[in-house]
Amino acid sequence: MVHKFLKGICPRYDRSIMSQNTKKPYDLPDWPAEAEQTQEAPRPRRKRRAPAEPEDLWGKLRNAKEAAMYQVLGTEAAQRGMRLSIAAQTSNAYFLLRSLDLQLSTAERTVKTRTDALRIYTARYEQGLISELDLSRAKTEVETAKTALYQTRISRDAAESALEALLGRSPKDIMDGTVQRGMTLESIPTPPVIPAGVPSDLLERRPDIQQAEMSVKSANANIGVAKAAWFPAISLTGLFGVVSPELHTLMSNPLQTWSYGGAASVPLLDFGRVKYGVEAAEAKQRESLATYEKTVQGAFKEMRDALTRQQEMSNVVASLERMVKELRLSVELANPRYDNGYSSSLEVLDAERSLFDSEMQLAAARSERLSSIVNVCLALGGGWK
Repeated sequence: MVHKFLKGICPRYDRSIMSQNTKKPYDLPDWPAEAEQTQEAPRPRRKRRAPAEPEDLWGKLRNAKEAAMYQVLGTEAAQRGMRLSIAAQTSNAYFLLRSLDLQLSTAERTVKTRTDALRIYTARYEQGLISELDLSRAKTEVETAKTALYQTRISRDAAESALEALLGRSPKDIMDGTVQRGMTLESIPTPPVIPAGVPSDLLERRPDIQQAEMSVKSANANIGVAKAAWFPAISLTGLFGVVSPELHTLMSNPLQTWSYGGAASVPLLDFGRVKYGVEAAEAKQRESLATYEKTVQGAFKEMRDALTRQQEMSNVVASLERMVKELRLSVELANPRYDNGYSSSLEVLDAERSLFDSEMQLAAARSERLSSIVNVCLALGGGWK
């Protein structure tokens, strides 16, 4: 089944293919449309000889065929690019969903922990052991965690529906939210590291570069088609294999307007129509060349950005993992100190708040690290192998 996102580009590809398959019904027998039953069956008439096709003296037909071929190849490259883009978007959407699942789990656990702590603070306040300020701070931390929980639910629901749409699911599945989860974000293996010395020639595999290249080649061929319009399209031979009248007249009187039979006609005095056609084709070629250069520059920019992000996101994840480890230790140390009266409740709340924020950041960073590898593969046109 064709992916729904490809339905917009596949018809353009089919149209490019079908435009090359024109038929020429020259040799069909000419039969009467209807025949009465009382009459004799009509005999088929003599086959009509196909009109002599104009000779491609100036390369117009050859260049037109090349231009159409390159257009088809460019459409194929665009189709590959669309498939690669959908695959990358789907992978990134899945990583984001698993990250939000982890953030939601963290927020739910934090809300439960802070709600339990608020009960203890409330009991101590009623006993006169803590001030109203400490109780107010504990209530604030509970509401802060709940706000993060609600916002995470909204983000996760949006990510889940986006992934359903990328997978081409039915409207019912999108409404029900039936995306099956796989491995947790923490259990996903460490992404591979791109080896050193990857050649820049791999960028030539990018579909957008291939599409831009085919556009330049098609524009070059169209210049030949436009220039061929300066010359008349004639047939070299007539019906019986002799020199055609068009060719004979061309040699004897080359300054008149050509218009013979079924052959194409080109007036030599056309008030600049052919000249402007050639200039338009050349302008289109320059535009295609500029687009190709811009596409190549964009490819190198995307490659550099993807490599930098992949490298730095690995550092970010490692730094956040160390931070979370230390903050968990701080929370474990702060609670006994508060229970024994060596520190205030503010110290405990600050440690718990910092741990919660760091855990949420770590979940998001792990997703971004995985997505950075996907973006590197996308920038290389599908990978580095």
